[in-house]
Amino acid sequence: MKFAPLLFLLINFRGTLASLCHPQREKVYEMSQIQKAREKIFKSPDFKEFKSEYLSVQKMFLPSVKEVCSEMSEEKVAADGYVENPALGFGSYGQVFLVEFKDPKSKETEVRAVKQLSLQSYLKSKLTRKFPSEDPIVVDCIRKVLEKSVSPRIFTQVRVINATKTKKGTTIQIDHTPSLNPFNTKILTVSKCLAIRNFKTTVEHYVNRFFKELRTEIQVNLNLSQVNKSQLANNRKVAFTSFEMCIIDNQNNVFLVMEQMGNSVQDLNEECSDPINQNKLRNRLTSYMQILFQVHKMHEFGYTHCDIKPHNILFKKNSYNHFSITDFGKTTMEMCDGGTSGFWPPEGFLDIIIDPIEIDEISQLPELRKYDSFSLAMTILVIDLGILEFRSIYHHYMDLEEEYQDPEEFMLHEEYFFQLVDEKLERINKLRYLKSKRVNELKVELLLQSMLFHMLKFNYTERIAVKTALYYVYRLLLAVISEKASLPAEIDDYLESKGSLNKRVQSPEWLSIVEEILYPKDTKAVRKLLV
Repeated sequence: MKFAPLLFLLINFRGTLASLCHPQREKVYEMSQIQKAREKIFKSPDFKEFKSEYLSVQKMFLPSVKEVCSEMSEEKVAADGYVENPALGFGSYGQVFLVEFKDPKSKETEVRAVKQLSLQSYLKSKLTRKFPSEDPIVVDCIRKVLEKSVSPRIFTQVRVINATKTKKGTTIQIDHTPSLNPFNTKILTVSKCLAIRNFKTTVEHYVNRFFKELRTEIQVNLNLSQVNKSQLANNRKVAFTSFEMCIIDNQNNVFLVMEQMGNSVQDLNEECSDPINQNKLRNRLTSYMQILFQVHKMHEFGYTHCDIKPHNILFKKNSYNHFSITDFGKTTMEMCDGGTSGFWPPEGFLDIIIDPIEIDEISQLPELRKYDSFSLAMTILVIDLGILEFRSIYHHYMDLEEEYQDPEEFMLHEEYFFQLVDEKLERINKLRYLKSKRVNELKVELLLQSMLFHMLKFNYTERIAVKTALYYVYRLLLAVISEKASLPAEIDDYLESKGSLNKRVQSPEWLSIVEEILYPKDTKAVRKLLV
């Protein structure tokens, strides 16, 4: 009687509780500390009350907020800093909460923001919306998929790394490596659910989309970390939120460990009765230049943010003069797929396809990136006008989105949209002039207004790129802070000579000065550059 050769398996299983990316792992973050913070929030029997309490106390501001919003009510200002609530935000794609990490050697405690991204939560949100039926079969199918979505096998790449033949048989060594690629997604297939129309393909679509967004968010953070490292090497303040690492637990929860930030621009806008930095033109221009610079850096890496809005711009923890663009879940190197209504451009919701090889003549970047120009201009309008004055513009644009689905018909309403924006800006600019009596500042406000119109063009081919807008705001700021700098020409005059403007925008010198102004080594160097 012959026996088949024996097969011996030597499994090298690294486990799903492992570090997946760590650009500079100087500190070790323990999963137990993350789990402890999560349990405090998500396993609390009073979770609903806790969430309600979070909403009422989260928008506390440091006393220094008075520098940018003198009208801030005293009850909103925390005398001893932020109310330390571990819950920062909730959504279908993820949750953000604070975690206190203790260094085992120094015994020092550091607070970090941790963003949890859950495949199970993501699928639950998408599938219940896609298949809202109360049919018990559909409900059971969704439940089974969600149960299977926490399997470690989905995040694990299995590879045969060695096979050795011996007299007793063959020994195969198998390696299980945590991966951000969706391996083994077939385990989500439920045989009885195949009869439900589009169920299987929908599950596969959302799983692949989750992993794509997750990989992109991590990669963008890694790339922007390189910008931070370069700035630190030159003794500058960093532009972007510091990203440290990401880890995964045994239920397919991915945790991104990042720097703790402060309030969002949206938080401040909702609580400030006046526009931020209402009568401080220099500060507002510097703020706009910060946002434009950060988005321009993203564009240099080949990314479009796709979801720029006041909610995604966070102030640094202890400063209302510096902030960072955040939330890269929708970021892409291709054409944007989604965004936020009221802030996205017409190509975000109309049947408009942009060829990836189309290049903007002035910035020499793909036309695809102009998606961010429109969203940025809408965000700047919120800051410039204040949320109360901005609402009518926002609602009018939302009405256009709902009413007109044909691109040609939609474009016909651009003129009235501009009239509404013009009325709002003209009114607030007059109020600022009556208070300051500075003719030069009024001229700058009007030039800025004209630039915003060019960022808000409904037709993307007529819209100016972020890099062009950054150059123009830089020239406006110079005219405000330097006695020797003259006012730039109207943006229309610049655009009439695209070749000449292209040479100016492509020159590296002005970008170096922008970085020196925003993230200086020392103030003397800035003064010298301005002269």
